[in-house]
Amino acid sequence: MALPSVPDGYDSWNDYIEQEAPALATAQDISIQEARASIKLSEVSKPIRSATGEPYFRQYNVFTTWAERAILPAQGRPWRLET
Repeated sequence: MALPSVPDGYDSWNDYIEQEAPALATAQDISIQEARASIKLSEVSKPIRSATGEPYFRQYNVFTTWAERAILPAQGRPWRLET
């Protein structure tokens, strides 16, 4: 299981997350910690988790942002079924 490629212009996923988290936190009115977690789950974990037919595929494979969690039937869950 390999991680997705690091976006152009960044040395690592950690570099990307550290640089992008403040803007996401401001845009979604969430904490820096929540923004970091959202980026990790949506951009690093989601492609791996969504690989249908692979051993690491998960039925609940669509990531929901921190802000959307409040409206999900099971509050606090970061993943939902693909629709």
